[in-house]
This record gives sequence, C-alpha cells and structure tokens, in this order.
Amino acid sequence: MFINLVCERHFRKEDVLYETEFFDEKLGRILKTALAYPRLKEGAVPEWSPSSCIPPTTSLGRQSSESKKET
Repeated sequence: MFINLVCERHFRKEDVLYETEFFDEKLGRILKTALAYPRLKEGAVPEWSPSSCIPPTTSLGRQSSESKKET
C-alpha cells in the first residue's frame, strides 16, 4: 500500500480532517473518531505561506550544467 504524506502546514486548516465519522447501524447513530493521521478533504489545494516549508515556486530539480558553469 502506498501512502502519500504531505505537510499539513501547506493547507488551510479547514482543508485538513483530524477525525472521521460513520453511521453505526446497531446503535442507530453517527459516531466520530480521531484519525491516526490527518487527511485532506477532497479538492484541497496546497498554498504557500511564510510558515510553510518550501514555497511552491521553488524548483527541487537538478541544476543544469550551464548554470553550474556560470556560478
């Protein structure tokens, strides 16, 4: 199983789920429980803020050999 991990600081607080709920048929009511790991709501879009780790415009790719020669 592949789990994709992201830093929750890149998302708005309202886009991160810390608990889940389900309907228990035996009890006839909705139960809530805390999640072991936070999840993102469907459609959540990361955003950058000064407190987050890496700005979205930062490239994590390799530097080209031409730009290495210039420095």
